[in-house]
Amino acid sequence: MVIGGGYAGTLATNRLRMRADVDITLAHPRPKFVERIRLHQFVTRTGDATIDYGTLLGQGIQLVVDSATRIDNTARTVQLASGRTLDYDYVIYAAGSTAATLSEVPGAVEFAWPIAEFESAQRLRARLEELALDAPVTVVGGGLTGIETAAELAEQGRAVTLVCGRALAPTLSAPGRRDIAKWLTWHGVIVLEAGVVTEVRPDAVALADGAVRRAGAGGGERAAHRHVRPTAHRRDADQLRCAYCCRCRRSGNSA
Repeated sequence: MVIGGGYAGTLATNRLRMRADVDITLAHPRPKFVERIRLHQFVTRTGDATIDYGTLLGQGIQLVVDSATRIDNTARTVQLASGRTLDYDYVIYAAGSTAATLSEVPGAVEFAWPIAEFESAQRLRARLEELALDAPVTVVGGGLTGIETAAELAEQGRAVTLVCGRALAPTLSAPGRRDIAKWLTWHGVIVLEAGVVTEVRPDAVALADGAVRRAGAGGGERAAHRHVRPTAHRRDADQLRCAYCCRCRRSGNSA
């Protein structure tokens, strides 16, 4: 029994198929796999973030679209939200992570639009469709997700402000951060590296320095693992690559 059909759960389920002496059941609340690192593309309609489990899971794996609510170690059963009970000999718990809470910033729960979960991304996508193309959009978070979201929105011609909190792309190298800053500037994104949001309002965000930025929609932060490589010519935001990876350093390639 595998609980959770995210990256870890799906990989574990397919690895178990290498054994002929096991029957495998995967329990997941959604009928499709969600690529969380592509939710920014789903929001901006530049790509999809879901994949049918029929194309991911191997033959013989039973998919149960339901949520696990209780594991009984003594009886070796898993209780599902629907009331159904499944037996197991071994259980893999791969329920995954959830989005960070926004309750620490006043107004964030009411007026911000997170992008870390599929359901919240759906709501943000619908909200963006209601906005005029020239409506200001503020993206909060200077990590890879914030950068990718800002880049996708900017390539659509939207007026984007990226509030980084402390630094732009803090996990990347200095050359990589410089290239990202150049790409964003070239595409008209206003980058506030030292900006810290202290309040989210219905149509604006307030910053620690007293400034107020108008915003038609806000974006939150999620975990993402792709490097970003802005180039001197226009490229699709999803194809941006790391500016100074190990291979580039060894080869001396700066293109």
